Amino acid sequence: MLFFLAANILILAQPNSHIDISYYANHPLKVYTNKDGLPQNAVISIAIDSIGKLWVGTQDGAAYYNGRIWEKIKIPGYLTSNYIQTIKVGQDGAIWFGVLRDGIYRYKDGKWNFWGLKEGLPSNYILCIYEQVNKNDGNIIWIGTNNGAARYINGKWETFSSEEIVGLSGNIVYDIYQGSDNKLWFATNNGLSYYSQNYWKIVPIPFTLRKKQIYRIMQSKDGVLWFGGDGTLLKYKNNSWELHKFKGSGTSNVVNAILESKDGIVWLGTHSGIYNIIEDSISKKDILKFVNIRNNTQKKDEFIVWSILETEAGNLWFGTFLGLFRYSYGKWLSIDKYMDLDRGGTNCIWERSGNEFWFGTENGLVIYRNGVWNLDKNISGSILSLFESTDRAMWVSVLFKGIYRYKDYKWIKFTKDNGLAENSNWFIYQTSDGAMWFGSDAGVTRFKDNKWSKITKADGLVDNTVLCMLEASDSSLWFGTTSGATVIKKGKKYNFTKLDGLGGNVISAIYENNDSIETARGIWIATMGGGVSKFNPVSGKWHNYNTFTTPKLSNNTVYRIEKDSKGRLYFLTSNMVTRFTFKNDNNIVADIFSTEDGLPNNEGISSASFVDSKGRIWVGTTEGAAFYDLNKEINYFKKNHY
Repeated sequence: MLFFLAANILILAQPNSHIDISYYANHPLKVYTNKDGLPQNAVISIAIDSIGKLWVGTQDGAAYYNGRIWEKIKIPGYLTSNYIQTIKVGQDGAIWFGVLRDGIYRYKDGKWNFWGLKEGLPSNYILCIYEQVNKNDGNIIWIGTNNGAARYINGKWETFSSEEIVGLSGNIVYDIYQGSDNKLWFATNNGLSYYSQNYWKIVPIPFTLRKKQIYRIMQSKDGVLWFGGDGTLLKYKNNSWELHKFKGSGTSNVVNAILESKDGIVWLGTHSGIYNIIEDSISKKDILKFVNIRNNTQKKDEFIVWSILETEAGNLWFGTFLGLFRYSYGKWLSIDKYMDLDRGGTNCIWERSGNEFWFGTENGLVIYRNGVWNLDKNISGSILSLFESTDRAMWVSVLFKGIYRYKDYKWIKFTKDNGLAENSNWFIYQTSDGAMWFGSDAGVTRFKDNKWSKITKADGLVDNTVLCMLEASDSSLWFGTTSGATVIKKGKKYNFTKLDGLGGNVISAIYENNDSIETARGIWIATMGGGVSKFNPVSGKWHNYNTFTTPKLSNNTVYRIEKDSKGRLYFLTSNMVTRFTFKNDNNIVADIFSTEDGLPNNEGISSASFVDSKGRIWVGTTEGAAFYDLNKEINYFKKNHY
């Protein structure tokens, strides 16, 4: 019996056909607060020392992360003030702490030193600490206070005040920065100055900002100088100024931090959240873009951001009034829109021609089409598999309900009454002759030219429960069952089980890799409980990988196998994602990805992986989908996991 259904769809968002699905993605985010061991939630400053320890300064003390827990540091003068305004790690390994209203502390080799007003500082109100690189006489520590600047030379402090120095524009020094030309820049309450070769100079800036407060300075790799003020960002390039204003925030949006990440993006921490600078692809002009790091809606996620740091692992850290945020990009991005835990996660994924993404869940079909998220009302229940055939028809397998085909805006339903072996089908596949295949607990069904046929254990399959299949490049057909694999080649059938070298008998995925590297080339088989096995069709030998081998998998229950454009294989397992990188014939490097890298949950789902038209690797978990974008991949050397 055939069932024809009209396309009845519940619309969940407003259309915008130009929005890529990545717009709705969540970056990996971890928030540390006092509940995790921080001294206090308001993180004002961040630094990382020479051995990789991450240091934070809060309004009530300092701490460092030892890789497992936060260790609090008791500043000797904590009873006077424990407000850590700034932290600076010197090239000699010393850690400098600027304490609001209590001067400077230096910690080195287990010993503390202190300097305050009585020891030669212009003020105990410390706003910034900077280390000037000086190749001739050694590096110099500079500080900015609410009463001028000072530098530490030969064991003594030399002070500089705008009342005494004509070229120092203001007496409240918020930031100090050394440019590529070795000029030392000073951001003050009255504009900008620089110091070079014992000469001070006030820098003329755009008229609207003259005698205004400048808080932060940063020079990007292209030589551009950036200056953050009240509600404004100044860009100085080729002796000309460019002014950016924060829309809707007036002059109250103070720029507290500026950082250029390793990929060349300029990030800003402000009184109303996080921004970055992106270049418009058409006009080539800079665009000031608000960044929602805690949600993926258009509503601004506003909170005060005091400091920004990037670590070798490619993570951005933001010190805020709400705690310390670790924001990872260039890793896995998750999408849980209508695919969260309440809907049973993401069972299967497919990108249809025309930038449509289909997601099967435990509670129906979710479609992203032309910038709109939809819940299809024609189909309910657990979606087992998705597939688009060469005629652009979408095929959907639903637990206990048969197969649905969507074409020309119409749905057609097929069941056992039409010729399916069973109404629950674990996979959908199309071979090069145009035939559609459906695997079930009663064998595999073939559908071509409106005719149905079946292959079962009685016909030579090793088992009737068929979970996956593959048409190999030599035209052989591989079927993965719960009792091993069956290969049909030139009319002959061959069965493989654990006794023949398979890692496990329950086969969930089969993938042919025609890579030139010997260790990568072959038929790869994912098993439930036995890891992955690779078959060499030439030698007839098997090679197994599991949690005990080198390289090793994250888990021995492997659901899916995908390959990226760099030749790497991804294995979706019941606990995390493993990636094999084939360096040469004898070297395979394994990377393991978890929720720390952006997966919404570590538990994968058996039919949920896909490679989209942009080369992104998709996986499904019990709490939504995630994708890995190779175009935004970060290849920094990870000397620590921060």
